[in-house]
Amino acid sequence: MTQRLRKAVGLLVSSALVLAPAVGRARSAPDPAAIRDATRALETPHRWVSAQSLYHYLRAVIVAQRHDREGALRELRLAALYETENAYPHDALAAALLDEGDFTAARQEARRALEMAPHDARAWVVLGRVDEAEGHHARAMAAARRALALAPRQAAALELAVRVSLARHALGEARSRLEQLADVDAASGTGRDRRAAGRLCADVADAEAAAGNDAAALALYRKAATLEPTAPRFAALGAFLETRGQSRDAAEAYAQAISRSGDDPALMAKAARLYLDAGEAPVAAAYIDAIAHAGVVPGREAKALLALGSAFENRNQLDRAQRAFDAARALAPQDTKPLLVLGGLFERQNRCQRALAQFELAAKLDPHDPAIAVGLARARTRAGGRPDLARLAWKRARTLARARGDVALEKLAESHLGSPAQRPARRPAPRSARRE
Repeated sequence: MTQRLRKAVGLLVSSALVLAPAVGRARSAPDPAAIRDATRALETPHRWVSAQSLYHYLRAVIVAQRHDREGALRELRLAALYETENAYPHDALAAALLDEGDFTAARQEARRALEMAPHDARAWVVLGRVDEAEGHHARAMAAARRALALAPRQAAALELAVRVSLARHALGEARSRLEQLADVDAASGTGRDRRAAGRLCADVADAEAAAGNDAAALALYRKAATLEPTAPRFAALGAFLETRGQSRDAAEAYAQAISRSGDDPALMAKAARLYLDAGEAPVAAAYIDAIAHAGVVPGREAKALLALGSAFENRNQLDRAQRAFDAARALAPQDTKPLLVLGGLFERQNRCQRALAQFELAAKLDPHDPAIAVGLARARTRAGGRPDLARLAWKRARTLARARGDVALEKLAESHLGSPAQRPARRPAPRSARRE
């Protein structure tokens, strides 16, 4: 390496050490990814002929750490421009262009890298990714196999092979490549490889589940959660176990997801329902209380909570049922179903005014629903007060039921209004009015 090149290397590696902490998670230590990428560029067999190319490549590494994609791409273009013998900057530029969605330019740059180094596995991976993005799965698999023939333990090539195998419905090859990737991950131990392997495990697990291979799917879902222990991975495991009737294990998987999601109310609702199915009502009730105190997102899992509340109600655990219905109402404030069931629950407890309040709120949200109108009329009747308001409510319920063609509700309204003989007679008009 010439003296000029050594000077450029020293300058840029020092820059990576100094500047990377300013954009990393911690400002007290260098960003290991930036240093690793910079060091990798200096390793054999990459031989940098141009000091300017190396300078711009290392600048691209630093700029990328600042999430400046345009700046990094600009530096990579300059690195590729100055380097005529080393394929490495062309590989990096091709990958960056692919990430930007410029497939044509990425393909051209990867082919330029192969002209310089026909045995460049990285370039074959880029070509395969371009073919994958364009839907040419046969060509993509050929490129992946070519890359693996050159570098059998390259993680990017194995990931590509797994994805394309799934797209081609070649489940056996996907499973085989995934096992190879797991071995590479175990040897490398990098967080990035583990996350990628976790995502691919989940994808292959989905395919195994769709094919009816439950044992293989369950093993892969568990492995995905081990490699990438995040809320989505445990939630996927819980969903699979739930569909297979394993309520207790599914609830535990959802509990793991909840611990990693910051008390997601949707996951808590699922866990509560499953714990109840497993006969653990106190745990289910604890989740209901947590949902009531959490910052909830409207509309998520309200149906599950309604089912949970109904189950509590059937067991005559009315306090827990009310908490479940209240949580469902908080999750879906524009939905009338939680209000209807709450109103019915309060009627069972003879809390007539509370029931009336729920039906009145529901009637404001949907004034044309005959079921709500019947509930409101019944609540007005039981609450006492003004009989004329209750009678008007029953008349409206009858009208809405007739308009919807709901014979049962119409007959119910008629039974409360009474037969013509039972209805209050109209008062005769005054004589003065009859003379007029």
